[in-house]
Amino acid sequence: MRIAKTVELLGSPDAVFRLRTTARFQEAKCVASRAVDHAVEIDEIGDHTLVRTRRTMSTEAFPDTARSMVGPSLVLDETQDWGPPTEDGSRSASVRLVLDGLPMGLTGNVTVRPAESGSGSVQTLEGELRANIPLLGGRIEKLAMPAVDAGFDIEALLLNEWLFDA
Repeated sequence: MRIAKTVELLGSPDAVFRLRTTARFQEAKCVASRAVDHAVEIDEIGDHTLVRTRRTMSTEAFPDTARSMVGPSLVLDETQDWGPPTEDGSRSASVRLVLDGLPMGLTGNVTVRPAESGSGSVQTLEGELRANIPLLGGRIEKLAMPAVDAGFDIEALLLNEWLFDA
């Protein structure tokens, strides 16, 4: 299932990048997404910055049938591989979300570019959400889409809150 989301952010692409590649911000994102446990790892490798989070999420709010398939919790591994800035200051990252033990995940790209207004930036996520389960994959992808949307929205809200307070 194709995903395309866009949001305006209050800071420049550089300010957004510097904020989102801190452990403090990533930990706040994990807490805001209601992870019951999490780990954050940030590494600089050459001109790339790798941001990895591992979140254990409760499935308490899942429908009974879904919870019976995944258990009381699921583990979400997210990797963002941020490259160097382009000439206009834009930044892009390949993004990979994997649900441990499930044939489901998201691959895509996040881009933060200067806003046309000259103030702030625009963040775009484009990707594919795939549930590789015969006959049920499409239905499961549709059920998972609100959680992906919520994760994107939580991150954007936190970014704007922190950028406003900076």
